[in-house]
Amino acid sequence: MQRAKPREYFLVSRMEGNEELKNDILGLYKDPRKNLRVPPRVRFEGEGVGAGPVREFFVCAMKILQEGIHGEGRPILFFEGELDHLLPIHNQIGQQ
Repeated sequence: MQRAKPREYFLVSRMEGNEELKNDILGLYKDPRKNLRVPPRVRFEGEGVGAGPVREFFVCAMKILQEGIHGEGRPILFFEGELDHLLPIHNQIGQQ
């Protein structure tokens, strides 16, 4: 008998706009109860589940990394360089 692989369930909302979606994704990342090493199962509020929402979730997460986190003061950037050749920034403050 084959056992089902464990999955992590993510519920995110884009109904409030991109900033709320960013907050949802970052909140999931920072939640110590979430196991980020298992396959995700993503549901956008009011929508279905499947491979499409998972791909869109990761596209949104990568966009956050590429654009950085903007808030009060200077933005926290994770990559630098040309748009087609971004390199990771080694920043211990950003890692925390």
